[in-house]
Order: sequence, then C-alpha cells, then structure tokens
Amino acid sequence: MAVKKGMLWGSVVLGIALGVVCYLYFKSPRNKNPHVITHKINLIEKNVSSKEPSPLTGQKGAIDHAQKTIVAETVPAERKNTAATDENLCAAAEKQIEDYLHYLDKKDYVKRLSGGLSMEQKYNEIIKKLSKHPPVPAGEGLKPSIMVSNVFHFFRVLPVDDIRLLKTIVSREHDSVEVFCRTLYQWVMADDCKSTSVSLIRPDRETVYKYAGFFVNTTGGRACLLRRPGRLRFILNYYCVLALNDANKRGLNKWGINIAPFVSVLKKEATHYPDLIYQNQYVEALGRIESSYIKDRNLEKSVKE
Repeated sequence: MAVKKGMLWGSVVLGIALGVVCYLYFKSPRNKNPHVITHKINLIEKNVSSKEPSPLTGQKGAIDHAQKTIVAETVPAERKNTAATDENLCAAAEKQIEDYLHYLDKKDYVKRLSGGLSMEQKYNEIIKKLSKHPPVPAGEGLKPSIMVSNVFHFFRVLPVDDIRLLKTIVSREHDSVEVFCRTLYQWVMADDCKSTSVSLIRPDRETVYKYAGFFVNTTGGRACLLRRPGRLRFILNYYCVLALNDANKRGLNKWGINIAPFVSVLKKEATHYPDLIYQNQYVEALGRIESSYIKDRNLEKSVKE
C-alpha cells in the first residue's frame, strides 16, 4: 500500500512540476520562437515519460479463459458479412460493452478499487465528469493557462481513485483493451445510433472531438499518452485521428487541428506492433485518410495555379 501511495504521489508531483515548468517557460517573453517551444515540449514530455512508474504487465498471451471469451465475443462483424441494420449493429456493440463491464465486475482488483460500485455505474460516473468538464483542444500557444489546465486535466476532473482504477484496468486487461476500444468507438460514432440501454451513457460527438484534439494536439494530452505503453498509445492515437477526420468531413473541426502530419507516422507505427488484432484494418484506414489528404492538397495546388 505504501509503495502504491508513493507511486501515486510521485505522479502527482511530476504533473505539478511539469505544469509549473511549462507555465514559467511559456510566460517568458524570450521563448516565442515556435521551433524552440516545440523542442522544449519534447524535452519535457520525454523527462516525464522516463520517470513515470512502469505499468503492471503480465506475460505475453497470459489471458484467462473468461477474457478469451470476451475478446472473441466483442470482435465486431464487418458490414459486408452481415445484413444487420445500423440499429442492430448499435445494439450489438452496446451489448458487447455491457458484457465487458460485467466481465470486469468479476475481477478482484476492480472490486477493491471501484468503491462498491458496479463498472456500469463507474463508467457512467466517469463519462458524466469528463463530458461536463472537457479539455480545451487548441490555443495553448496563445494562452499558456490553457496548457497548464490541460496538463492537470484528469487530476482536476476525476478523483484519484478513478484514475487509479482506469490505469489498473489498462495494465491488467491490455490483451482485451484493443477490442473494447474498437467497439466503444463504433458505438459512440455511429450515425443515428439510439441507445437501447437504460444503464449506459453515450457521450456526444462534440465531447469525443474535444478529447481527440486534446490527446493529439495539446501538451497535456500528448504527455499523458507518452506515459502509456506503446501499443496502447498507438490505439488511442489511432481513434483520435479517426474522430478528428470525422469532424473534418462534417465541417465540425472548429479548432482547425491538422491531422495530416500524424497519419503517415501512425501508419508506419502500426507495423511495429504485429500483435495488434486489427493491424491490417488500421493500416488500410490510415492509408485511405492519407490518400484523401494528398488528393485535397493536390487539388488546392491546382486551383491556386
């Protein structure tokens, strides 16, 4: 217990130090050069990442029978292989999410860390808090206070016990998190998907866009992902890029976040994790996004000429 408390307070101290250093640095008038600022951000993120306590990991392939069942059941069917309607697909994804949360309820560590609540209750509680107080996904260069706020975002919005629970789930369930993230994204982003569940809260697109921009485009969000294992970091970055690409298509990217520089990097990074269940789908999806941006850029050039 003392070791866990020490690790937790160590993370808090690192977060505070990062916020103070960033605020003082960007407040200084001598550091207005964007290249100098970018370099400094990278140095700070690397320093924080190197001091973050390593997450608890298990042996590769060490998945118990129950978890294997959940992984198998939550792999969504491709549209071309089913005649189900969007409504049925939404209902299926929703059921898969409920099943996964019920699966977590059976874990001893979840029982210890959930404060006596079921994972459905905990999920709803966390979604409400995150939706009520979203981060600011852009503008750090113009207003340093935004950057400081983003650095502390999760510690401001969520209780320490919730953060500990989420980090432990990610560490212990790393073999099934990929499938859960895919199912959750499909459920949240599906068009005209009316929730049939009386127990689960479905976050709105605006909230999803804000958090996607936060992780991709801000110091606090990027630093948070840098402290996560590489495989998980890729998965989260991938769905953030997908969400922001969706915002671009709908004309809802009000912050003007440019995801083009991230797409080619992510596509290459996907090949570094052969154990990804949906590796081929990731590469194909990112390739389509990359091609569309290249096409749009060439079109803009031809118009200007």
